[in-house]
Amino acid sequence: MAVDTVMSVRNGWRQVDTERGTFWHCGFEQSRSVEQLASELLSLIDRPQDVAEWLKGLDGFFALVARNDRAAVAAVDRVRSIPLLWSANAEALVVSNDKKSILERISGAKAVFDESMVHVFAQSGFTIGDGTLVQDIRQLCPGQWLHSHWQPGTVKNYHTWRPFRPTSENDADLERPLADLHEKIISKLIGRAKGCTILVPLSAGLDSRFVVSGLAAAGYENVVCFAYGKSGNREAAIGRQIAKRLGYPWHFIDYTTEFVRAGHYSDAHRSYLETTDSLTSIHFPQDFPAIVRLKDDGIVTDDCVVVNGQSGDFITGNHIPESFTAKIEDREARWDRLLDALIAKHFRLWDALATPNREAGIKKILRNRLESLGGLPDDAERDHGLYELSEFEDRQSKYVLNGQRTYEFLGLDWHLPLWDRDYLDFWESAPKSAKIGQSLYKHVLRKTNWAGVWTLPVNPTRIRPRWIIPLRFMAKVAHAPLGQARWHRFEKRYFEYLMSALNAYAPWPYAKIAQDKRGARNALAFHVEDYLARKGFNWTGDVGLDHAR
Repeated sequence: MAVDTVMSVRNGWRQVDTERGTFWHCGFEQSRSVEQLASELLSLIDRPQDVAEWLKGLDGFFALVARNDRAAVAAVDRVRSIPLLWSANAEALVVSNDKKSILERISGAKAVFDESMVHVFAQSGFTIGDGTLVQDIRQLCPGQWLHSHWQPGTVKNYHTWRPFRPTSENDADLERPLADLHEKIISKLIGRAKGCTILVPLSAGLDSRFVVSGLAAAGYENVVCFAYGKSGNREAAIGRQIAKRLGYPWHFIDYTTEFVRAGHYSDAHRSYLETTDSLTSIHFPQDFPAIVRLKDDGIVTDDCVVVNGQSGDFITGNHIPESFTAKIEDREARWDRLLDALIAKHFRLWDALATPNREAGIKKILRNRLESLGGLPDDAERDHGLYELSEFEDRQSKYVLNGQRTYEFLGLDWHLPLWDRDYLDFWESAPKSAKIGQSLYKHVLRKTNWAGVWTLPVNPTRIRPRWIIPLRFMAKVAHAPLGQARWHRFEKRYFEYLMSALNAYAPWPYAKIAQDKRGARNALAFHVEDYLARKGFNWTGDVGLDHAR
């Protein structure tokens, strides 16, 4: 079988040429250099079983491709933090890290879109499973790899994360192990940074506070914190207090409408959107303009390691819907609860597109994918784990971790301590009682109280700008007779643009958002609309989604 690798050496990717073959790599491994990884993999490349065992032993965040004149290997890490695309037919297998290159190789750059995935994408901003927006292109999912000796298109798992596996653990018995694990992953982060500046986008929540307080408790001094958004927003206010208490420098980037809009339409941002597009997710829009400004001001240098709090909020249980607290025995009722919860949370960006037929189609794709991963657990008490697996594989690994593309594009290294392999293992087997509401995570963080910053408020409510407070109050009173749902629709349409802490709607004029009647869930809906419009898809009526090209 012919194997073609069309790799782009940019945005963090490196190529190593040896006598045994060629190796491409992005990311890092905790104990090996890129050259060591190349040497080890190329020595095993003809022995698939040995390659699978080798991949199991890697500890880091990576995507890699290797080939010689007989075989090829491609793999992503356990969370698929860096995407890889592939396409296969009876004659050839093509592997690539660049959507433009693989499109040109398989179709002369004229994409044949997968209409079902386009509808999924329009309502979520990401695809499902190994699907992409293009029919003949697939992607590797978390913990997957492929080898050219297998039949065309065959992919194997060297690791599977299954948070619905049976557990007999007691919450209280997990407190000390989790506290010890927190110390371990901070130690690994320090080893990764090797004395370089660790740059932390610091919010008012738990996860970035976990990172900076852990570094402070460990005595790591070379840390710079920053926040962004509208002046006076709650995230920045608390973040500044945390940084001050820890003695770390803190910088704020004011997201005025003009600043965010200029950044969005800049040549650099257009290049970022094009070169980081993997046909599987919308870009992560938040911190690109902030880091560009920090680089321009000389605060961020190319030897920095960026460490955000992704995605402690998810992995520690905060995304488990309340509906999973009840036990249901009937299998179809269990499927209904699971699919309804997924649709409501992740696949309803536009009210106008949320028709019964469309949602039934998305549910069918979701169920087929989850059936292929093993289906419902034997124990109905673990159904929440299948919900978590679906979000992990799709929203988290595709959309949320797409934020790392910002750092790579801007020439910066990064690390994800809360996606550490040991952390994945711990929360995979944690009981539901320890995860609902992040009960165990919050308890351990507050009990250990690293660096004394856990008495400061977490995510306090604050409405800004101040002038909007009385106007919003009067509008709310006027809507009281019409019901809460009517008020929320009005608030979202007319006030959210002005109140967004990150000025998330700034790329578009206020009138466009206020006059839009299609029921956008949030600003991400408009980013998704723009993304699909660049590929020729538009919707302007109540339910239409048309391909113009």
